[in-house]
Amino acid sequence: MPALRARSLLGVFLSAAAAYPMQTARAQTLADLFQGNAAFSKEAEAVESSFGMHFISLPRTQAGLRAYYIKNYETASGGKSAVGAAASPDGTNFSDQGVVLDVGSDPASWDGRLASFPGVWKDGETFYLVYEGAGLDPSSPGDIGLAISTDGIHFTKHPDNPILRHGSGWESVNVGTPSLWKEGTTWYLFYHGFDGARVQIGVAAGSDLTRLEKHPGNPVLKTGPPEAWDEGTVGKRSILKQGGVYYMMFEGSTRPPYRQARWSSGLARSTDLLHWEKFQDNPVLPRTEGGFGFDGPELVSLDGKIWAYFRSQGNATERTRLSGRPSEN
Repeated sequence: MPALRARSLLGVFLSAAAAYPMQTARAQTLADLFQGNAAFSKEAEAVESSFGMHFISLPRTQAGLRAYYIKNYETASGGKSAVGAAASPDGTNFSDQGVVLDVGSDPASWDGRLASFPGVWKDGETFYLVYEGAGLDPSSPGDIGLAISTDGIHFTKHPDNPILRHGSGWESVNVGTPSLWKEGTTWYLFYHGFDGARVQIGVAAGSDLTRLEKHPGNPVLKTGPPEAWDEGTVGKRSILKQGGVYYMMFEGSTRPPYRQARWSSGLARSTDLLHWEKFQDNPVLPRTEGGFGFDGPELVSLDGKIWAYFRSQGNATERTRLSGRPSEN
């Protein structure tokens, strides 16, 4: 009979469902990428901003996200680079909030020409902003400063700036593009060092941001071998922690001159923030044919999904999502 047959089929269905439970979709992780089971989509999304936002640092706020970015402008004495901010409720649409950190008021100061390339960490209700500074004098090629804010808009530069100065050897010309990570009570300040030929990544650590010690094993992430995609640069970076592992997305390039070099971004991972292993299939974004682009990455987890924000070749910001196997992108 039809009714009995329907009940019989329902019983078969329920038995099968119990034996073979349905699998819910799982968000892709960076561990999946390292295992070859995920990739960043080749279809990038434009990030809505009409003000040339690029090289962003993207901490969370109570209202959503706030991007800190390079703010270039012209003065009678020449071009300057400061830090701008932009707010977003969703990670896609941003509204400009103007300059939040400017160059030094004295053109002769250590950051009189450049106070930019921001890296921001929000700890409780306090925003810590580290930045690359440089003056007009050739003897001030680039060091790192600190500014602090309680609202993310009004920043006060630390009186002991610069908090990290360039040294010798691999960082003899300048240091810059700083980023912060805090683990427990320990701060980790990652930065690039430039010796005139290569850009590589180092780290300084400590419980006080004004008294950091450079790691004796610096640089902790080195450029690749000759002819590698990153033989000239491993620079601006962003770190995300998943499953007890730290993942670093970093920009890379071929040899200088950098305006003609090929640029992209790759990944590395670590269990202690000091020893890093590069992903064997780097880079994870497309490469330019020549000139800047697909660089300045920022790695963010939003609503359970992993996004990589990067500078487009048009000096704006785009983003791409980590998704399934490369064949599915």
